[in-house]
Amino acid sequence: MVKFVEGTHNGFCSGVQSAVNAVERKARELGRVYTYGPIIHNRTVVEELEGLGAIAVEDLSQLKPGDTVIIRSHGVPPQVYEQCRELELRVIDMTCPFVARVQRLAADMQKKGYTVVVAGKADHPEVVGIAGHCGGRARIVSNWEEAQRLPWMERCYLLSQTTFIKADFQAIAQALASRCGELIVEDTICSSTENRQKEAAELAKTCDAMVVIGGKNSSNTNKLFSICKSGCKNVQIVESKEEIAVEKLPINGIIGIVAGASTPQRSIREVITRMNETLNNTQNIEETAAPVEAPVAEEVVVAVEEETAAPAVEEAPAAASEEAAEPELSEQESFERDLEKTMIRIRPGQVKKGTVVSIVGDDVYVNIGYKADGIIPQAELSLDPKAVASELFQVGDEVSVEILKVNDGEGNVLLSKRKVDIRAKEKEAIAALEDGTPFEVTIKQAVKGGLLAEYLNARVFIPASHVAERYVENIEEFVGKKMTVKALEVDKNRRRIVASRKEILKEEAIAKRKEKYAAFEPGQRVKGIVRRLTDFGAFTDIGGVDGLIHVTDLSWGRVRHPEDIVKVGDEVEVEILSVNPETERIALGYKQLQPKPWDTAMEKYMAGDIIEGRVDRIAPFGAFVEIEPGLFGLVHISQVATRRIEKVEDELRVGDTITVKVLDINPDTKRISLSRRAVLQEARAAQQPAYHRDEDQGYDNSRYVIPPVEETTFTIGDLFPKFDDEDDK
Repeated sequence: MVKFVEGTHNGFCSGVQSAVNAVERKARELGRVYTYGPIIHNRTVVEELEGLGAIAVEDLSQLKPGDTVIIRSHGVPPQVYEQCRELELRVIDMTCPFVARVQRLAADMQKKGYTVVVAGKADHPEVVGIAGHCGGRARIVSNWEEAQRLPWMERCYLLSQTTFIKADFQAIAQALASRCGELIVEDTICSSTENRQKEAAELAKTCDAMVVIGGKNSSNTNKLFSICKSGCKNVQIVESKEEIAVEKLPINGIIGIVAGASTPQRSIREVITRMNETLNNTQNIEETAAPVEAPVAEEVVVAVEEETAAPAVEEAPAAASEEAAEPELSEQESFERDLEKTMIRIRPGQVKKGTVVSIVGDDVYVNIGYKADGIIPQAELSLDPKAVASELFQVGDEVSVEILKVNDGEGNVLLSKRKVDIRAKEKEAIAALEDGTPFEVTIKQAVKGGLLAEYLNARVFIPASHVAERYVENIEEFVGKKMTVKALEVDKNRRRIVASRKEILKEEAIAKRKEKYAAFEPGQRVKGIVRRLTDFGAFTDIGGVDGLIHVTDLSWGRVRHPEDIVKVGDEVEVEILSVNPETERIALGYKQLQPKPWDTAMEKYMAGDIIEGRVDRIAPFGAFVEIEPGLFGLVHISQVATRRIEKVEDELRVGDTITVKVLDINPDTKRISLSRRAVLQEARAAQQPAYHRDEDQGYDNSRYVIPPVEETTFTIGDLFPKFDDEDDK
């Protein structure tokens, strides 16, 4: 008998349980919620939550304002919260309280000037979140060797991923003691994790085999596996009952069972039940094998044929020794004994190959190597109850048959071709099921957790989470109805099939979407509605599917943000640039249907025209001015001002709107020469009509006005009497 010992700290921890409960509750309440990454590292649980409407996303920019996103128990960096605010998402924070405490400790000690060192896996979501709360300046190590390679630190603060191995954390602390001036060690390993790891280590020392249950990508489950391997040679890690390698487990002894924090209790129960049924049932069969096979009431010896020779070979040595001990036989007795050596035992249920020797009415007589031929009655000819023997068989045909009775009362062996056909059909059908071929069933009953049906004499169970793409509250409505499903699991021995309708619906939806995508071809012009704007473009509905107008395809000119060109709700005409049905992506072009700037430039602008433009870019030799979207001209540095300047920036700034004169426009080289100086000079001339320029001197004399000559009686000598008068005084 096999004894199973289950750890007392198995399964969901409180933080994981709270997060899963919150997702289930909100999914049922809202119909659709999102989790930032998988809520836990367990594929089965994540798929069930998807059935309720909880979708895991890695890129928050895919979501729409108002969508609900749930932060998983691992926690996230502060930047994620900021992104959620910018995207106007509703956030439900289910960060584990123990993880949140570690984040606060790390942030506080970072502010106090300590170098924060996190013991854990650098790519684990929890560690990424902790490091994010340190501004990305935390150092991350996963073992003693990595800690030894850290540079010298004046003040160091060591804490841990909550699911880290205790012994590894202590080794890292020991290594850091010689790598820093001041070391503060904060053991932040969760008590639940610590208890689970201690228990696993103790069980591994006393059990003949260990089974670790949990997701293969779960950090704490993999740590449990490592701990068990150090204490027990026979260790398996499985995510579900289907993954158990029963043949590697002992049929006598003690098997220990531990599970990670992301493993639901039902998965643990299923694994234990599967092992108990298989191992203990196997033992019972082995113990009772002899008495079951001993009485062979209907066994008869028949002549050996081809592949059935093996059993006769096994009996040959015993027969030979008996023969040696017996007295000399007569010729007739010797012939009969030699004939017996070419015989084998047959029993009901065996499948044999034979040859059709005659067809009498609806009965077919087959030589299976026995002294009397076997008979296939009309009812056992075929799956078709109306089959005619002469239409199915001809004398000399080779046929496989199943033995129904060794003696039908008249000394004949009763055979069946129909049962062989049933087995072949079932085998073919099971192979098709395992390959994912859809099949149709009629729902017989609604039970707790799902629906029941029958197919090929097998019980079909459809879990409630796989009845539809979204959670169905009342599954009773499907009873009596036909449903096309796809097999998820086929148990041939127990004749049980676990099936899914949701997978069929998903495939149909994908096929419909691909059909829609296939209907579009590059070069087509279609109309659509702008549904969402991002920094990189505008998502546009073009008839049930979304295409993207990239920001570079919105205008021939430079676009600061898509909202400068289009608004949500705008109806636009676009051109299909590319279509990829596999990735479900369509690239759209908006500017491609707008005139190219140079196509109309010669009609709009001529040399001598005065126009306005915006300074787009400044180079050492001049300023590039955007005349209209996608059409640029150059104001050479010599044409920027009426005076000599060293730098263009002395007169202009990017973004300035200026008035310029078209000096030249060349459609071949697509270049436009502009002048700001000419405009300034013309403006000044207009303000001062009496303008004269001394060409020889190179400067403007018109600003100097010579007053007219006036007659006067005043002379310079009139000043001197005043000085005389002052001297007299």
